[in-house]
Amino acid sequence: MSLAATELRCRVLIVDDDSTMRLMLRETMEGGGHEVIEACNGEDALTLFEQYQPDIVLMDVDMPRLDGISACRRLRDLPEFGMTPVVMVTGNDDSASIKAAYEAGATDFISKPINWPVLGQRVQFILRAARTLRELEVSESKNSALLGAIPDCICVFDADGRIDQLLDQGQGEQWLPSDAEGRLISELLAPEHAREFQAQIRRSLEGGSIQTFEFQHGRKTAPRAHEVRLINYRDNRVLALIRNVTERVTAAAKVHRLAFFDTLTGLPNRQRFLRALRSALSEAQTQGGQVALLFIDLDFFKRINDNLGHSTGDVLLKSVASRLAGCIRGSDMVSPTDESQQSQTLARVGGDEFVILARGIRDKHDAERIAVRVHEALRSPFSHLGREFVVTPSIGIAIYPQDGADAEALMKNADTAMYEAKTAGRNTQRFYSESMSLRSMERLDLELKLRKAVEHGDLEIHYQPKINLKGRGITGVEALLRWNHPEEGPISPARFIPLAEETGLIAPISEWVVTQACEQSRAWVAAGLDPFPIAVNVSSQLFTFGNLATMIWGAICNSGIDASSLELEITESLFLRDLAQIHETLREIQEMGVALAVDDFGTGYSSLSYLKRLNVDALKIDRSFIEDINIDADDRAICSAVVAMGHSLGLKVIAEGVETREQLAAICDIGCDEVQGFLFSRPVPAAQISEFVRSNLAATIIGDANDRGATGSRRLR
Repeated sequence: MSLAATELRCRVLIVDDDSTMRLMLRETMEGGGHEVIEACNGEDALTLFEQYQPDIVLMDVDMPRLDGISACRRLRDLPEFGMTPVVMVTGNDDSASIKAAYEAGATDFISKPINWPVLGQRVQFILRAARTLRELEVSESKNSALLGAIPDCICVFDADGRIDQLLDQGQGEQWLPSDAEGRLISELLAPEHAREFQAQIRRSLEGGSIQTFEFQHGRKTAPRAHEVRLINYRDNRVLALIRNVTERVTAAAKVHRLAFFDTLTGLPNRQRFLRALRSALSEAQTQGGQVALLFIDLDFFKRINDNLGHSTGDVLLKSVASRLAGCIRGSDMVSPTDESQQSQTLARVGGDEFVILARGIRDKHDAERIAVRVHEALRSPFSHLGREFVVTPSIGIAIYPQDGADAEALMKNADTAMYEAKTAGRNTQRFYSESMSLRSMERLDLELKLRKAVEHGDLEIHYQPKINLKGRGITGVEALLRWNHPEEGPISPARFIPLAEETGLIAPISEWVVTQACEQSRAWVAAGLDPFPIAVNVSSQLFTFGNLATMIWGAICNSGIDASSLELEITESLFLRDLAQIHETLREIQEMGVALAVDDFGTGYSSLSYLKRLNVDALKIDRSFIEDINIDADDRAICSAVVAMGHSLGLKVIAEGVETREQLAAICDIGCDEVQGFLFSRPVPAAQISEFVRSNLAATIIGDANDRGATGSRRLR
C-alpha cells in the first residue's frame, strides 16, 4: 500500500508481541514511505525510543513483561519524548480501556481487527497534527521569548482610554499596577498627561497611523519618562507599546546642559545667552523698546589664577556668579530653567567675563543703575582659605537699537566699551560710542604692526644717562625701548608697552631688550669706556612665566659681561602679586650680582615692608614729584622724606624726569644721590652715549645748579 508522494515521511516505532501483526504494520508503514523500527515488548520499546527517537509509536496494549499502557506512561516521562504521538493498537474497544489509554498519554487508538487501507491515512493525519502542534509550540516559544526580550510594556486600550488587556509589563520598572486591566488611563497618570494620552488614542483610531509621544510620571524630584507608540489594532482598539526612556531623556538633558550651560557656575554659556539675546532683540524689534547689554570683565583676575592657582580662581568665579545673580532683579532675569522664554539674562561667556541682558529699559540710566548694582554687589571682599580678595568689575554697556542691530554687533560693541572702562582705570563702566570702535580698530591695527615689528626687528633701544650728583660723572644708563614706524613715525611707549603686556608680546620684547643691553655693555667696554650698569625696566608680567632669572643669566653669560653691569628696574605694582614667588626670583637675580631698583617710587604702595624683604639697591623718585619740586612745598617735602627714608635703609636715591636747572638745584639741596632727565640728555642711540661720557657737560650743569641753589633762586609756594 502506497501513499501520495506529498505525504509526510517519518520514523515509526512498532511495538507488538505478535510477529505477524508487526509484519503487517511494517508493510503498511513502509508502503507509505516511512522508516520502521520494531520492538516485541514495552521494555524494548523504551530502549529503542531513546536510541532512535521516532516520530510516532504504534503500540499494542496487551504484551508480556511491560504492557502497552504502562510503556506509554513511562515514555511520557522521558525528557526527549516531547509531543511524540502514541497510537494504541488494541482489541479492547470498551470505554474503560480507551480511558486508560488516554490517561497514560496516548494520542489515539486503533481497534483490532485493523482496517488496513484506513490505517495509513490515519497515521498520516496524526503525524500532520503532531507536526502542527510542534510548530505551534515553537512559534509560541519564539513569541514568548521575543515578548520577554522586548523592554516595552504592551497593552490594549479601547476608545475611552481604558486598558482592555495588559499583555506584558516589559523589562525594568513596572509603572502599571497589577490590576491595571479595566482601569482608565486618567486613573493612572496626572491629568495633563492623561489628556494627551487619550487625545493620541483618538488620533490613532481616526487616522489609522502610528502615534508617538512621551509622558512623565512619578515623583517631581525623580520623574520617569516614557515613550508611547500607539497602533490601530482591531475592534476600535489600539495596541500600545510603552517604553521607559528615562536614561535617554536624562542623558539628552545632560548633553543639553553641557552644550548650553557653564559647568563651573551653572549659568548659561555664550551659545545659550546668544539665543536669549536674539530673542530679546526680535521682541524689541516687533514691539518696540530698548535692550541693554552689559559686558563685565573682572579686573586683574588673571593674577589670582597665576599666583594662587586655578582652584582658588574657580571658587572666586562661583562666588562672583552668585553675587551677580543675587543683584539682578526679577525684571532683569527669568528662571534659567524655562527654555521657552529664553530669558536667561546673566551668563558666563569667558574665563572671567560675564554678561547681563536687560529687556525693556527706558533709557541709558536704567542700564547704568544695573551697573551700579553690580559694583555694589562685588564691593565687599571675598574670603577663601583665610584670605580676602577684592574683585572689581570693568563694565561695557551697549544699547539696542542705537549701538547694534543684531546680537553679534551688540556683543562686540559692549566688549569694546568694556575695554574703554579698563583704559579709563578699571572698576568703572562706559557706554559704547562709535569713536570707541575707531579706537578699537586702531588698537587692533597697532597690535598687528607691533607683532611685525617684533618679528622683523624694527624696535630699537635708546639710552638715557644717570648722573652722580657728587662725582658729577655718568654712573649708568637706562635702556628705553623705542619704535620708529616707517609710516607713522615714532610711536610712544605709552601706547605700545601696555599693548605688549596685554597681548603677551612683552616676554619676547623683554628678552630682546635684556640681550641687546648686555651686548651693548660689552661693546662700550671694547670701545674703551669704563664699565657702568645698564638699567632695564622689567614688566611685572615676566614674573608669571617663571623663567626670568634663567633668561637674564643666559643673556649675561652669552655676552660675557660682568653681572654688575646690569640693573633691573621694577615697579611697585609688582607687589600686588605673590611676594613669596617674587622674592625667590629676585633673590636668584641678586645672587648673580645684578642690582635692583624700584622705579616710579611713591606712585604705588610705597611700603617699607617690601623694601625690607626684597633688599633692593635703589629708589627712583617718580617724575610727578620732581616736576614742581622747586615751587611746591608738598612735592619738596615728599621728595625729602623719600631721600631720608632711602638713606636710612642704605639705599641709593635717584631723581628722574629732571628738565630744568631749578629742579636740579632743589634735588641737590635735599641730598639725592643720582639724577636723570632731559636737562642732561634725552634718550639717545648708543653711539651718542660715548660722546656724552667723554664730554664734561654733566659736571658743568651740576656746578651751575649748585650756584643757583646757593643764591636762593628757588621759589616755594
